[in-house]
Amino acid sequence: MTKDNYDITIIGGGAAGLMFAAQYDLKGLRGIILEGTSRVGSKLLMSGGGHCNITHGGSIKDFLYAYGDAGPSLRRCLYRHSNLELAKWLSDHGIAPSDEEGRTI
Repeated sequence: MTKDNYDITIIGGGAAGLMFAAQYDLKGLRGIILEGTSRVGSKLLMSGGGHCNITHGGSIKDFLYAYGDAGPSLRRCLYRHSNLELAKWLSDHGIAPSDEEGRTI
């Protein structure tokens, strides 16, 4: 461990940490991502048979059921930051999300 100072520290190199780093213009800042595994983003490769499941392509109403009893408590967050908003953000950044049949979301 070095005693260098950083402007920003991101805890976790998974989907959320990497999306945070990509979302904000961190250019000019000294930053570090702290990840507990040997490689950042490695869990993304394990989901969806290697296709990187990042969201649900259907209605948020249907998606809530995937969370069981916790679904209703997540409703507000999922409607505020919807799967369609995520798909648009990815598309705006050059990544075309698609469903299992290859249809663009």
